[in-house]
Amino acid sequence: AFLASMPERYVLANDTDVIRAHARLAGDRGAAPVALFAGVAPGAFVSELVVRADDRPGLLADVAAVLASHRLDVTTAQVHTRALAYPEAFDVFHVRRTGAVEGEPIALSTLYRVKADLEDLLAGRVRAEDLLARRAAPPSWSRRRNPAVATQVLIDGSGSRGFTIIDVFTRDREGLLHTIARTLHEQRLSIGLAKVSTEGDRAADVFYVTDERGLKLEDPARVAGVEAALRRALDALATLDPR
Repeated sequence: AFLASMPERYVLANDTDVIRAHARLAGDRGAAPVALFAGVAPGAFVSELVVRADDRPGLLADVAAVLASHRLDVTTAQVHTRALAYPEAFDVFHVRRTGAVEGEPIALSTLYRVKADLEDLLAGRVRAEDLLARRAAPPSWSRRRNPAVATQVLIDGSGSRGFTIIDVFTRDREGLLHTIARTLHEQRLSIGLAKVSTEGDRAADVFYVTDERGLKLEDPARVAGVEAALRRALDALATLDPR
């Protein structure tokens, strides 16, 4: 039943053990606005978070804001929508926490705060900007000079039958996923699939999007506008964290 509710790309992207583990988390969440599950992901210093909530435009940006506000850096992400009586987001994030020990799970106190913030954000009791603003700034001595990473935004209308593919290559920094997802939402685009990965200081994020009619982007002027909006947002983010 779990596999029947998930898109085919989920099956192709995950092995049997992962699918079995996720299926155990897919029971009825009742009236709960959000369900949050945590475990240890493959790889050093990385934990897995699974977020289930009613799907809606802008959800990825909101979840990313909460994670960033708790200084949980997203190293990879899978964003899926389950075909239930109502569309349900089933989003899988691999995150790392500053100072974590390999294999150490995220503290329960942190998970409780993440879940509470998600509920407040989804209910409109708090804004993403408020959550991001309240996070403690890292000490100046912890900031290191890193090699420059050029920003590239590539928009491809031919690589998928039903989606426009947007590739974003840039330097990884706090709030990056939120910034990109929020910008796509502001451009009235729906994210059907997101593949987020980080290698060192370089982020390589891929988004499969459609317009407000559920169609690919065809108008060259609109494609150019989306690219320009993403570049402006990334430039603005870089001025806040100019390492």
